[in-house]
Amino acid sequence: FRPTLLHAAVALSAAGVIVAGMAGVRMWRVLVPAQPPSHPERMLLAPMIGIQEPCIWATPALPGFEDLQAQCSGAQGSAAALVESTLQPLQPAAAAGTPVELGYTLPVPLLKLFRQEAGGEWKIDTEIVNRLVRTLRDSPRPAILYLFSTHFSSQAPIETALAADPSNMAQTRDGPLGMDDYYDSKVFNWSFATTGNGLTRRRTQAIGAVLDAACRLGPQDRAKIRGVTLLGELHHLFPNFQAGMGFDGAYRIT
Repeated sequence: FRPTLLHAAVALSAAGVIVAGMAGVRMWRVLVPAQPPSHPERMLLAPMIGIQEPCIWATPALPGFEDLQAQCSGAQGSAAALVESTLQPLQPAAAAGTPVELGYTLPVPLLKLFRQEAGGEWKIDTEIVNRLVRTLRDSPRPAILYLFSTHFSSQAPIETALAADPSNMAQTRDGPLGMDDYYDSKVFNWSFATTGNGLTRRRTQAIGAVLDAACRLGPQDRAKIRGVTLLGELHHLFPNFQAGMGFDGAYRIT
């Protein structure tokens, strides 16, 4: 709300309190914050930084990245140093008094948080989850926590196992769709017609693991999380995702 609209809302709420009595008083206490927001009114820019493969999953380092590799791995490893080395030239972390605050978006590919144990069971990779959350802890900058799982592959081993279950896949009149391609990206035609499937349970399990770990951070570090977003692509799908839409052949859509 802009201040004028907020003041009007407060006035209306106050009038409602007088009419509604004590029940209204309890509602008033919920609607009006006990103290002003802890963050100054500054625009937060939160670009997404490519920390996943070179740091969080510690795949072969990119050229020029070797000096940060030790800070990514290890018992207390995180991607905070990579985040800071990327953003520092744009705005120092300690910059104050500017109308724009530079933070970052921490991407969390939910299905990639699973690893398969020797017996074939899929478990949350707590080492990876903790490395992601320690990034929030170790970086001094504000962050947006981005939890995502779309039809675009995150190169997660569990994706193939989930795609083998037809209940996880979107269906056309010809039956369930499988994996597809979109230029250089793999596409899994996940269903959103129901949430009563293994795919949803795995997504929920991964979200719970990340949020549980984040909630164990100290208050000062939790305050760096300015928002949690679940934004992602969700729409009907069709065979041959790259070029299959149109009327020059059989029209098939989930």
